[in-house]
Amino acid sequence: MKRPKPYNPENFERPFIAIIAFACAALLAYLSISGLLYWGNIVYKKHPTINNQLIAQDAVNTFVIAPLLLIAAWGLWNLKRFAKYLLSLTPLFLICYAISYAISWEWMAAVLFLSC
Repeated sequence: MKRPKPYNPENFERPFIAIIAFACAALLAYLSISGLLYWGNIVYKKHPTINNQLIAQDAVNTFVIAPLLLIAAWGLWNLKRFAKYLLSLTPLFLICYAISYAISWEWMAAVLFLSC
């Protein structure tokens, strides 16, 4: 693939999106590690039965979504074609993440109400 010409908007867009993707990956990994996964600095005001699910979601953020963003940022910086597909995958993972979170609360609601 040829390098873009100086007047091409890709000269701004690719590095800008690569920097944003790298910053998002670093922030996501930091917040996930700061949560219940490792440091425990973030305390959630949730029922204790959900802690295992929060740890698992932090692990997915750290070991799946953050590496996808890092590889996509590297690919964008180096003009690789696969980078746009990896950037497209991260919102799909986050949508599945939100849906699984909502469904688990639906299934767990009976346990929470019966324990009161």
